[in-house]
Amino acid sequence: MKNNPYSVLVLDGQWRQALSVTRALGRRGVRVIVGDSSKIALARFSRYCAESVTYPEPVAHPDEFTAFLLDFVRHEKVDMVIPASEPTVELLARYKSAFEPFTCIPLADYDTVLKTLDKSLTFQAMAEAGISCPETWVIRDESEIGPLADTLPFPVIIKPRRATGSLGFRKVASKERFAEIYREVHRTFPFPIVQEFIPAGRGKYSVGIIFDRAGGVKAAFVHKYLRELPCDAGVGTFSCSVRDKTLTDYGIRVLRALSWYGIAEVELKVDPRDGLPKLMEVNPRFWGMSDIAIRSGMDLPWLLFSMAVLDDRTPCTEYREGQYLRWLLPGDILHYISNPDRREIAGDFFRFFDRNTEYYIFSEDDPMPILGVMIVSLIGVFINDEIRMLIKKLVRQFFGRVFRPGQRMAE
Repeated sequence: MKNNPYSVLVLDGQWRQALSVTRALGRRGVRVIVGDSSKIALARFSRYCAESVTYPEPVAHPDEFTAFLLDFVRHEKVDMVIPASEPTVELLARYKSAFEPFTCIPLADYDTVLKTLDKSLTFQAMAEAGISCPETWVIRDESEIGPLADTLPFPVIIKPRRATGSLGFRKVASKERFAEIYREVHRTFPFPIVQEFIPAGRGKYSVGIIFDRAGGVKAAFVHKYLRELPCDAGVGTFSCSVRDKTLTDYGIRVLRALSWYGIAEVELKVDPRDGLPKLMEVNPRFWGMSDIAIRSGMDLPWLLFSMAVLDDRTPCTEYREGQYLRWLLPGDILHYISNPDRREIAGDFFRFFDRNTEYYIFSEDDPMPILGVMIVSLIGVFINDEIRMLIKKLVRQFFGRVFRPGQRMAE
């Protein structure tokens, strides 16, 4: 590795997308440095992690994190920094001009990034650009809750403005429950947005796209979410690569409306009522299931590196359709346990050896992250509030199916 002229710092090593980026670039001969606020981070277990660094926690200590990272890239040879979570994306975008004399930050400008981080700004930008999306209502004062409830076309979805996985997402079926549920979400996630409910149809899709500085498309990849955690709406646990020009073109329109640069995921549903794709959210980073693109033959981390560092803008359009990827441990297992229809999906769930199916985390040439995910998962149960809330929700879903109507769980 010492002879390789390039090195990349991958942040947020605890997340599975950071492991995907670490492996992809490491296999290309790039020296990968993994950073995280925890010394026990998933990507650090990879054989492709050449070095690791521990930095201040970016949410609790943003100024200390930024100062640490800036000092690190000043004194170490780092050709590019890749953030893998919203907090690090936001901080790198905010202070991008301070970093750029020392390293490459493949992100859009700060104001543009904010439009992806705050869903109210995302959907405002889409409405101004004339791009189809669910009708969205923004409440700025609690006095607006009652009057809005009188006009809403129920059912509606309440969801936090900022990314939370699926925490805080609530479906409201009637006017009578709206104010109560809205205030309940508002206590944890201030002033969530309210959206039109998109019925189940063709399902949920992801369009991952890399844009160069001139607005050209370096790469575009589409996959369909087949299972999620939680079951109703959440992070992907089982996906399949697909080709769909309509969805690809829609994703490109969304990001062009934002004048995007770098990589982003456009998450969408196809509305069965009019057949149009409708935007769910934009993730300004590598997303949880982005490894499916790599397994399908489209190496998005390398394509981002080659564009941003090597100035290679040659478009990449080729990938295998029909490639499946499962996040089995623990994602798909938890999906199965909490799914009220698990008997119906049992045959598909227990089909472990399909030749077109690969497994997240599992890798013959890089087995140690399996141990890492076990350790990180156990630690997360005890110290991560969001993970504890998610597990509590899943447990209640499961036992709600096990107990007969009229029975109650012991508190």
